[in-house]
Amino acid sequence: MNLYQRERLRKYILLSMFLVVLLFVLILASYTIYQFLGNRKYSGEDYRLKKIIAKTSSTYELPLDHLEGFLGLEDKVYYGEFNGTELSEKLRSSPVVASAEVRIVKPDIIFIKYSCFEPLAYVLDIDNSAIDSTGTIFPVYPYYTPKKIPELFLGISDILEWKDKLNGAKIDLALYILSFLSQEDDYSDVDILALDVSGLSSSLAAERQIILKLLVDDKINILRLDANNYLKGLGHYLSIRSHLTKLNYSNITIDLRFDEMAFVMGRYE
Repeated sequence: MNLYQRERLRKYILLSMFLVVLLFVLILASYTIYQFLGNRKYSGEDYRLKKIIAKTSSTYELPLDHLEGFLGLEDKVYYGEFNGTELSEKLRSSPVVASAEVRIVKPDIIFIKYSCFEPLAYVLDIDNSAIDSTGTIFPVYPYYTPKKIPELFLGISDILEWKDKLNGAKIDLALYILSFLSQEDDYSDVDILALDVSGLSSSLAAERQIILKLLVDDKINILRLDANNYLKGLGHYLSIRSHLTKLNYSNITIDLRFDEMAFVMGRYE
């Protein structure tokens, strides 16, 4: 290829690059104008925001004014000022929202569909926190009203952020025990007040235990269970429970860590 041909090729490449850049600029400008005109089109009185509809699949509902404030809806007036995708992402960033979808319904309705994390237990290791059945952690105040759910002590010191999922043997065991007790008919009349699995990480065998605090017939029953045979210990507790109710104790501690034995300590009413 001679010098003249190389020069022609260079000019052709430069021209092609210029045309590509020009085409991109024209497309971007057209889109911007389209968006601007579209927003103006939907900014008349017929498109003034009049109604917000919020639905949730959770048992708990966030107050409508909280949703409006979190999404910044109180500052918006017209349909053309909203972007459903952006609002969906913003709502999903809430520390208590598990899923969310925000749709704009012409001409004057915003439809919000979302779900919140369902509190399963309070986590005493972390201030103002609860977990759901998956082990996801989230704040309690100011989103949830006080609930009658167990207190959970894990003995952890990890630095966590909201919506992190707890992992490890302790949380797995705690979730299993809470699920097991909630599904067992023999425990249907028992309230689980607290569960302590912090002893699982102890270097001392005598301290590797599970402590379960129950409310039975208005009396406190504290169960000390072996970490490796806790199901056997729970079964043993059921077999002696009818005898425990005959005792005039308001607070009973039952050590079930030994085979076929139960050490009972109590405080009289």
